[in-house]
Amino acid sequence: MSGAVADLAQALAAEGEQLTKRHSAQFRVSVQGAPRDLHPIVREEGFLIGREALANAFNHSAAANIEVWSKPGAGTEIDVRVPAEVAYRPSQAATRGWRFRLGAAS
Repeated sequence: MSGAVADLAQALAAEGEQLTKRHSAQFRVSVQGAPRDLHPIVREEGFLIGREALANAFNHSAAANIEVWSKPGAGTEIDVRVPAEVAYRPSQAATRGWRFRLGAAS
């Protein structure tokens, strides 16, 4: 995993692990696709969005499992999309966008 992507996944994993100490829900973070270096601002904003989504999931969902996927009738899924030319460092910009998914399944 590249630096900024690994940092984001690790930061969200650490945040989720802290929340599991106060809640009974199980928590998991997964990263899909080939990792690429994120622009630092995108990484920071992604962390802030993810942290808020995690706090809401742990505090308000009564979910047994909190992870990146959901399904109809089984919880909320957060889907953040950022254009590639904004999300990635300039030398790695591509035509695809960056996706970050985090969902709470009950």
